[in-house]
Amino acid sequence: MRNSDKFKKVHFVGIGGAGLSGMARVLYEMGYEVSGSDIKKSYNTERLKRFGIDVKIGHLSKNVIGKDILVISTAIPEDNCEVKAANELKIDIWSRAKMLEWILSHGKAIAISGTHGKTTTTSMIALLLEWENFKPTILVGGELNDIGSNAKFGEGEYFVVEADESDGTFIQITSEIAVVTNVEDDHLDYYKNKKEIEKAFNKFVNGVTPTGLAVINGDDPCLINMMNKIDSRYITYGLDERNDVRAKDIKIDELKSEFLVQLRDEQFRVQLKIPGEHNIYNALATISVGKYLGISSDRISFTLSQFVGAQRRFDVLGNPRGVTIVDDYAHHPTEISATLKAANAKKHNKIISVFQPHRYTRTDLLYEKFGNCFEYADLCLITEIFPAGENPIPGVTSKLIVNSILKKNNRKQVVYLPQKKDLTYYLLKNVESNDIVVVMGAGDINTIAYDLLEKL
Repeated sequence: MRNSDKFKKVHFVGIGGAGLSGMARVLYEMGYEVSGSDIKKSYNTERLKRFGIDVKIGHLSKNVIGKDILVISTAIPEDNCEVKAANELKIDIWSRAKMLEWILSHGKAIAISGTHGKTTTTSMIALLLEWENFKPTILVGGELNDIGSNAKFGEGEYFVVEADESDGTFIQITSEIAVVTNVEDDHLDYYKNKKEIEKAFNKFVNGVTPTGLAVINGDDPCLINMMNKIDSRYITYGLDERNDVRAKDIKIDELKSEFLVQLRDEQFRVQLKIPGEHNIYNALATISVGKYLGISSDRISFTLSQFVGAQRRFDVLGNPRGVTIVDDYAHHPTEISATLKAANAKKHNKIISVFQPHRYTRTDLLYEKFGNCFEYADLCLITEIFPAGENPIPGVTSKLIVNSILKKNNRKQVVYLPQKKDLTYYLLKNVESNDIVVVMGAGDINTIAYDLLEKL
């Protein structure tokens, strides 16, 4: 057990969040006294309670009494009563990024970042190290099906972590291995422009230790332009022949994919139980890390063949009455396009997309790009924006995306249902056997997928 003389009792404000819930579990397993609070009960808060962590629903000043450190995410405002009480009691307040940096200081970090594919790539790498007995500590933004959680403490030296770029704090991570899956416009509520995003990723990659390695998607246009600014040792992966690790002879259908891995001095075949070209890229990043760590090609291929994905990543929930229902976290135009392309790998009667935009700022900045990403959908259902704590922006509604889709293709069948509760009723009236319904978004839209599954 690792421990510290500096603190014993740690309290997380917003403990139900994807990032903080994972850190809370890891700290608890490291031997610390962990508690936390959140404004509402959730799957994460209930799971942490079952694990033995003291979780309070509702924020109260008394929750922080006797604590050594308060941990908050950037979503927690300064006027939060627990934050104010901690200041009055002179309790140290740490950001999520600072606590993550402290946890990672106990070992060698394998940090995975990028606009898309972080969670799946982190999950693949975590599973590979887990099955190869590296005994890693794991911190993933989503639920890893193979370990049944988003976090796990391990006695080994490696810490596999999803490095969230949304608030710029990922540049504080010093990695033994840094993986960048791709770089695109996103989180422009924080970054001023794409140049600022590129600068942040460049700092992340150059934060690799002198003995470490950066693993870069060599097909990504933005990363190609960044390569002359990378000071760290790096290798590239992708489909293009110039990459160090590449895939060829690719075969994809709705539920799986297969490809040949070409290294400089070796070839081997990989089969995945998850579909889509984007997941081939995620697998190539994992292969690059595995080879660097000395894992045999046979073992890498076997582990990837058994990987069943992360929750809400092309998660096939069922096939009631011949209707395939898929739940996916896609909320950026590129992710939506990739998810619907994967659905299109098999012939269906109709591909029905159900999309809940995430954040007013993202909708305001990217609504024109959203118009181009539903090309594989036969029917698009769009509901109102999930705010994720943001205040509304005048004039910014999901109707912007609806209009953008129709501007791109005025024959596209698009239905605007601002009330989320109306989606299930509409679907029940309109789905047919051999349809596939792809429910997408980073908010609470997944409840529609489960509701449809239950009522069909």
